[in-house]
Amino acid sequence: MASGEEGGDKERQRRQRRGRGRWRRLWAACLPRPGCFTVSAAGEDEGTSAAGAEEGGTRPTHSHLVVTVNGIVGSAENWRFAAKHFIKKHPEDVVVHCSGCNTAARTFDGIDVMGRRLAEEVTTVVESRPELRKISFVGHSLGGLIARYAIALLYERDTQKDSHEECEKHAIDYHSNRHSSGGKIAGLEPINFITFATPHLGTRSHKQMPILRGSNKLENMAYRMSWIAGKSGKHLFLKDIENEKPPLLLQMVTDYGRLHFMSALRSFKRRVVYSNVPKVQDVDFSDAMIYQAKTTSEMEEVMLKGLNRLPWERVDVSFKKSRQRFFAHSTIQVKTYFLNSDGADVIFHMVDHFIY
Repeated sequence: MASGEEGGDKERQRRQRRGRGRWRRLWAACLPRPGCFTVSAAGEDEGTSAAGAEEGGTRPTHSHLVVTVNGIVGSAENWRFAAKHFIKKHPEDVVVHCSGCNTAARTFDGIDVMGRRLAEEVTTVVESRPELRKISFVGHSLGGLIARYAIALLYERDTQKDSHEECEKHAIDYHSNRHSSGGKIAGLEPINFITFATPHLGTRSHKQMPILRGSNKLENMAYRMSWIAGKSGKHLFLKDIENEKPPLLLQMVTDYGRLHFMSALRSFKRRVVYSNVPKVQDVDFSDAMIYQAKTTSEMEEVMLKGLNRLPWERVDVSFKKSRQRFFAHSTIQVKTYFLNSDGADVIFHMVDHFIY
């Protein structure tokens, strides 16, 4: 009889341990995971490093690197939903690297500083994965601008030509509005460059900050308080005019100095913008315009003309009828599925139309 009771006690203890183990696993799954993570196959644990994929078997050859970049005060975790669906759709083709070098308060350091960090991070990933052949970028909000700066640093011309020939070539390409395959990013073939709710024109007017609803008082208040976001705030509000140089966002619509912003952007097979860059018909543009623009409207016009020298795919996204419309900036990315699930169709649209 005693032995039967002992056996029953042991069985109850085993059940309790199993129950506690399940709760611990569930709790761990709900906790945010720090830093950057790389996802390379559907069967691997989310949040594991690229090197960890080799343990326990041979890793499939993934030739396409997809780099996702978070926005201000964001983290690599913000792209977890999209990363899962990339891998689910194409488990044998892609490795999704959710950048973790610019997170939380580090997103106040300025677009240039963060762009350099991202470029260094991408270089490290590429060097560690010799099987890679293609590269794409997906950026949310400020992350789209960080990615634009990083690709200018990572851009490599296919052939060496003198500067006059190169300028002449690009002038013809811009006019014809066709894709040119003359260049690589970090030694890889550039494929997709995609931005979600990115303020390509800065945030100095309500056209790029709809939350201010066109209120001059709110716009002026946001302009005066831009210092809260550090150097990034200066860049976004076009307040970084120093030594007679135009603001950084104006520089980024040209090949400025040694940074080939537009050549790098042009090297991608497709450029997609979800909701932010308006279409203009007039594309008469010269680099001198970035020095001539003084007012906000003039700066916006110059940036529009500069960006629209390249063909963009534009996807208009509206959450006006959604209960999550007040979180639209996060919903478009599905930053947290519980709060931003209405943006799932936007992510599915991106993944379905991605060129692999």
